[in-house]
Amino acid sequence: MTPEEIGSLADALMTALAGADPAALGALYASEVAVWHNYDRVEQTGEQSVRTLAWMSSRVRGLTYSEVHRDLLPDGYVQRHLMTATEPAFTAPCMLRVWCADGRITRIEEYLDSADVQAVREMAAAHLRNRVAT
Repeated sequence: MTPEEIGSLADALMTALAGADPAALGALYASEVAVWHNYDRVEQTGEQSVRTLAWMSSRVRGLTYSEVHRDLLPDGYVQRHLMTATEPAFTAPCMLRVWCADGRITRIEEYLDSADVQAVREMAAAHLRNRVAT
């Protein structure tokens, strides 16, 4: 992929995340995409990642991404940004390493301090407990 194509894919990812658009997110993913998080060491499939975005958009209010800094690489890019929400209130500096091929995202590794998003993690844990209990 050219640097311009990688940059466009990176912009489209941020647009999908900021717009809380699961369908747009899924369209950016390669069929075998993997999304890994340092805070839980879980590797999600594309479908799981899309469901996570849908869940977050239904429960987290005022979610924005700012201070985006990106370095393009031959096989993708590295990006750092601030993820902020109003309810529950948090600000989390994030770093993404994204791999791209054939116009799609093939892998994402997301790094952030779990303490910054503890309220969201507690909401997710409660949601999972309620699903298991019913």
